[in-house]
Amino acid sequence: MTTHLRYLLILILTLSGLNRADPDQNQIAGSDGEKLVDSLRVMKFSYPRESIQFAYDILEFYPERRPNRTIASVFSILGEISMNKSLPLQALEYFMEAEREFDEIGRLKGFPWLMVNMGNVYFQEGLMEEARIKYIEAYDIFSNYYFEINKNNSLAGQAVTQNNLGLIEQGLNNFANALVHFQQGLEVRRELGKPLDLAHSYLSIGHLYLEWGKLDSSVEYFNRADSISLIYKLPDDEQSGSQNWEEEINPQLSLRYAGKSQEYRGELQMRLGQPAKAFIYYKRAQEYYKSWPMDYIQLMALTAESFMPLNEPDSALWYLQKGLMKAAGQGLIGQELSLLEKKRELLVTIGDYGSANAAADRIIVLKERQMSVQMNDMLNNLELKTALRSKQQDLEREKNRVQRNLLMTIFGFVVLILVVLNFRSRHIASQQEKRIMNQEKQAANRQRRIAEQESKMTRIELNAKERELSSMSAYIVQKNDLLHTLKKEVDYHINLLSKEEQKMFRSLRSQLKSTIDADTDWKEFEKKFASVYPGLLETLVDNYPELTSSDLKICSYLRMNQNTKEMAELTGLSVRALESRRYRLRKKLNLDRSIDLVTFLHSIDISKDAQA
Repeated sequence: MTTHLRYLLILILTLSGLNRADPDQNQIAGSDGEKLVDSLRVMKFSYPRESIQFAYDILEFYPERRPNRTIASVFSILGEISMNKSLPLQALEYFMEAEREFDEIGRLKGFPWLMVNMGNVYFQEGLMEEARIKYIEAYDIFSNYYFEINKNNSLAGQAVTQNNLGLIEQGLNNFANALVHFQQGLEVRRELGKPLDLAHSYLSIGHLYLEWGKLDSSVEYFNRADSISLIYKLPDDEQSGSQNWEEEINPQLSLRYAGKSQEYRGELQMRLGQPAKAFIYYKRAQEYYKSWPMDYIQLMALTAESFMPLNEPDSALWYLQKGLMKAAGQGLIGQELSLLEKKRELLVTIGDYGSANAAADRIIVLKERQMSVQMNDMLNNLELKTALRSKQQDLEREKNRVQRNLLMTIFGFVVLILVVLNFRSRHIASQQEKRIMNQEKQAANRQRRIAEQESKMTRIELNAKERELSSMSAYIVQKNDLLHTLKKEVDYHINLLSKEEQKMFRSLRSQLKSTIDADTDWKEFEKKFASVYPGLLETLVDNYPELTSSDLKICSYLRMNQNTKEMAELTGLSVRALESRRYRLRKKLNLDRSIDLVTFLHSIDISKDAQA
């Protein structure tokens, strides 16, 4: 398509769009935008260089407000063109721009196809796992959002993603898994009912069988593809009733699939060691690829390879040169580099080192040009996005100006209301603050009186418990004195009896002795002590685990401020023995001579234990 025709098409559609543009900027682009995108899709394979400029023109002149589907679709097609030109970074950048546009529109219809395209970029770069993830994510969307995307688009997406997953498995030599994916894609395409899609699946399965080494099966599927692309008719078992498929055949795409069938048949002959027969099939494929430059260039490389077993390097070089001229004419630097590398290797093989060095120099020049093209594409993309952003900002500024005037009016009214409400609220707040301060003051006084009452009750209760504990101590002392006195009297009178008579009172003496030595009084005393001084004994045991029960008794009596004589009466020990025990207790507590034992016991903090 010439430059004049391209600009004429844009001018017509721009004027039409200005007359009938949808005021809702979130709506998908109308029929004019779809025509532009369809034209670009047709151009991208046959005229990749011109299609890039055409895409930029659409983005620059298209009148509809953003976001819209036309802009998103153009970015997506630019990504596909960059991918075909072996520019993966630019391709991903364009796809992400399209993804942002579709995301702002809020529609799913184009989004999963973008994920498929991103997966294609990863597949082209050999990143199989990343590609698999994208294909699976796209398949899930196509399958789960059936009604939101629409039936035909959903089925087409499911078939494409299954086919691409099969290509991944085929690339990893997992032929059985690849066949499962290809057959699932074929079943979906049968439901969809588009004949050329079926031809594509047949070609994929046939090529899989070819690489798998099942040559008879591959020929069978190539024949099935030809029955659609050449004759426009399926075998009887594949026909779908009264549907007229000839009306749905795209002639150009049909020719491409016919060419693919011949190309694959040529590969089959090469596997059988028949390069002359392979050349015949490759020659047929050339006639079908006239409108498909990238397939044509690849075919030239395969044709050149068919002459190597025939020892005809000149013919191989001639076909490589044809492919190089086509690639240069279409601006396909990646394909041109691939052919140049094959040419250089062939020249080295035949000993033409001068020409091989020239080819190597050309490779270096092309790689530099490829880098330059990538930089130019990046700059063009940046300028394009800047221009689009500027247009969008102009629209937003105009919209904001109207909104600002309306907002100023509303703002003034709101400010007036807020001023009135502010004065009123401040007056109310002042009154409430006074009431709250009075309430807080009264609450604080009540809390203080309650705290004083609680403290007083606590002191009274503690004093009562201390008196009860002192009474219990006195009772134990009196009881022990009485028992000792009774025991002495019994011992005295028993000693006046004969030995035979003394035996009769042996049991009584034992009972008196066991009663005096019993620990029952101490356990009762310990319970009372714990209620008055909660946690003291536990603290001592935790910090000084070597303390014995006798040591704890002495600590308890000392905490109650009992003197040595009183403690002797309570424990039944002599004053001397008690002093000895106090000495050993100080050593177990690791007390310095300057620290008084009673003071130390009073200094132990039991407040936390008491609260617990």
